[in-house]
Amino acid sequence: MSKKNYDNHNRWRNKTVAFRVSSEEDLQLETMVKLTGLTKQDYIIRRLLERDVVVQGNPRVYKALRDQLAAVLDELRRIEARQGVNDELLDTIHDTVDHAGDYAVRTASRREIQEFSEKLAQFGLTFSDVADNCPRQERTFAACRRVLDFARTQPELLKRVEDTGKLPMNELSAGSGTDKKTMERHRKYLVAILLAFTNGYEIIRGHLCQVGPKRGGDEA
Repeated sequence: MSKKNYDNHNRWRNKTVAFRVSSEEDLQLETMVKLTGLTKQDYIIRRLLERDVVVQGNPRVYKALRDQLAAVLDELRRIEARQGVNDELLDTIHDTVDHAGDYAVRTASRREIQEFSEKLAQFGLTFSDVADNCPRQERTFAACRRVLDFARTQPELLKRVEDTGKLPMNELSAGSGTDKKTMERHRKYLVAILLAFTNGYEIIRGHLCQVGPKRGGDEA
């Protein structure tokens, strides 16, 4: 017999609820569960009861967030090639949106993606550049996250990136403890991420804010 399962009030969960979903819905549900670190049961219960879904930081969530970010970047690259928008991926990006505001948010997402693409183009960057330059190893990804964490506390540095499209290497390296060589290898990625945290781009920024714990692997 399986171990008894209790809710957060120590009440035994002795009722079973089952329902059917399509293959596509199942994939989307699995993606959202992985991004939270919760069990599928706890995630579904929290969403159905309109409770807060708090991300449980752990290495598996870190990997899921990294993989999902790569998927978002691939999708942005596809949009840039004028192949249309994947609505299911947009659902994942703003999982917290209510259905009443869904159409407005989708419209805002498309507009924001277009504006962000134009901002990148000002500095000779494309979504393809960003996707290709994305860190592949956990240690490198964590190093880039330290740069972002520091830059977000320094509005004047973000403004310089926004105005010039260049990284203030000395200040970012000193403030984040990240090696300059690492920042140079992932310069295009870092410029794009820092631009996303300038004035505007709230939808893209909201997704990137979910990046999890700073755990390391091998340097890329």
